[in-house]
Amino acid sequence: MIETPSCHICGNEGESLLPWAQGGGEMRHCRECDFAFAWPLQHLDPLETYSRAYEGRETRTDMANYATRLGRRSIVAKSEAIGLWSPAHHATLKWLEENVPPGATVLEVGCGLGSFMRALRDRGYNAVGVDPARPVIDAIQAEGFQAWCGTVDTMPADWLERQPDAIVSFFILHHMPDPVGFFESIRTRWAAPLLIGYNRAPTKQTAEWFNFPPRTWGWWSAKAIGKALERAGYAVNEIGAQPKGVPQVFLPPKLHGWVSSILWRWPWIRRAVSPIANVVLRIAFKLLKPIPSLRKSFTGSLFIIATPEPQA
Repeated sequence: MIETPSCHICGNEGESLLPWAQGGGEMRHCRECDFAFAWPLQHLDPLETYSRAYEGRETRTDMANYATRLGRRSIVAKSEAIGLWSPAHHATLKWLEENVPPGATVLEVGCGLGSFMRALRDRGYNAVGVDPARPVIDAIQAEGFQAWCGTVDTMPADWLERQPDAIVSFFILHHMPDPVGFFESIRTRWAAPLLIGYNRAPTKQTAEWFNFPPRTWGWWSAKAIGKALERAGYAVNEIGAQPKGVPQVFLPPKLHGWVSSILWRWPWIRRAVSPIANVVLRIAFKLLKPIPSLRKSFTGSLFIIATPEPQA
């Protein structure tokens, strides 16, 4: 029996968009949701997949760079400016400081190397996290954080002593083959605001070889994120575009590799240059607001705030 393609949000068949770079399937576009979804789905164990990636044993779709990130973790841990590279991080911190009192519990879903958890702790919050990759959870726990190795739906009901006052998540939606189920798992457990940061999605013209499974199961627009949240029982309060951060500035691949190696070899250069470059990017993003076609070049991420609808 041949399965019919099915949008991961609404179930529509969609239209063929682009073959996977390494073969085996295609990206399809759902006009209803404005979502580009990978088909066919492959049911992989996230604990195995992402633990292998951070250990350097999963190399498909550039997942070897997870091991590189883990190797640089000690550098990132010394500087908030390096770890919190996206304006979406800072928009989230600003919202939390205005709406959630110090001492409250903030849960990060997909906490990765722990940069945002450290920023939360430095600001007086009780930062807790969940991630499916054992190597990063071991590193975070060694810093004294409470962190669960697994997915949201594997967390025991009594694992958190205090219910989170807010939930945050950054740049992981493309990893989710069942995004509505992912959001539903969060909403049914915790009646807390959900704040999301997400990179600007690729297009048929800009997609690179790593924008495909097993790393990437969907290309997200603001409309697609809103529809997925609403189907999962959230009210979307805000979806706003954010300017690029320095790591998102396009450079030719060879030049990008050379610049990146210098910035990681001497992190003080990154710390010195980033504030100036980020100001320039923010100004360009603001000035180009009347010209959407040009402004898109300076758009780096989306910042989303959603609240759970009352359950019947």
